[in-house]
Amino acid sequence: MGKIVYIVGGKCELMKAILEENGYEVILGDGTRDDDALARCDALMPGMPNRFNVTQEVLDSAPNLKIVARTGVGVDRIDVPACTARGVYCSNTPLANYIPVAEQTIMFMLALAKQVWPIARAMHGEAPDSSIKNRVSMAELCGKTLVLIGLGNIGRRTAHLAAAFGMKLIGVVRRPVDPALLPEGMEQTTALEEALPRGDYVSLHLTGSEENRNYIGAKELALMKQGAIFINTTRGFIVNEQALTDALQTGWLAGAGLDHVLSDTLEAGNPLAMMDNVIITPANTVETPETMKRAQEQCAKNIVDALEGGPPEHGLNGSVC
Repeated sequence: MGKIVYIVGGKCELMKAILEENGYEVILGDGTRDDDALARCDALMPGMPNRFNVTQEVLDSAPNLKIVARTGVGVDRIDVPACTARGVYCSNTPLANYIPVAEQTIMFMLALAKQVWPIARAMHGEAPDSSIKNRVSMAELCGKTLVLIGLGNIGRRTAHLAAAFGMKLIGVVRRPVDPALLPEGMEQTTALEEALPRGDYVSLHLTGSEENRNYIGAKELALMKQGAIFINTTRGFIVNEQALTDALQTGWLAGAGLDHVLSDTLEAGNPLAMMDNVIITPANTVETPETMKRAQEQCAKNIVDALEGGPPEHGLNGSVC
């Protein structure tokens, strides 16, 4: 019997085609859990975007499972220790989305520095108000200091883009990164509390793991320079949202760019959505055709690697089988 790959849902036609070319049967679902498909599958892809949590109960429903392969970087919806205990590989696609996320980070910085949201809103409609130029103050990125918390693929890409604007760069890391991978002259430190007061812009690039929940809270925001701008293009739960709201409402922070908030859906009445100095996007940074293509290709390769004896190229739990 041929090996079966269960893709829970999403626009995964390219991945399906690649896997079928490799001789696998592919079940492409509608985004809802199919217990029969789980019981039969050798590989599980939870969907694009992730459609459900891969828990111990899901693993128990898939006795033939060899790999849980997701697109994107964060695996907070996958019980990796439970997979490891079962001898099931876990993989992600770290090289698929770093380009658009880094570009989104720069977009937030430029939009906030140039006051794009209030200016564009004033200039649209039946009665454009060009006097808005007298009511806002814009800034340059050149010469400003950017603190990047995390220097993985996204953080490093952002650093190189920011360097082209003439920004000064500080990276906060748990372990030093090879300087050859960074812009010339970029500083690194393991001391968050020393870096935060120096940043005109602070951008968060940590992984979406539970250990990073509330990594940025009231204490960390208070350490930031008054008038600084905060950017978050990673998981919403890494930031204490109430503390961020307070820092913006009091004027301690000048603005924020957020691709993620605490709730998956921005709830009505959320004060962050009512501030002119906050730009929010609906966690859609990586939804570009180029990213979707890379993600499907990399995910398919991880699955093929595992089903042919593994480990996958971008495995997260080593040689578990």
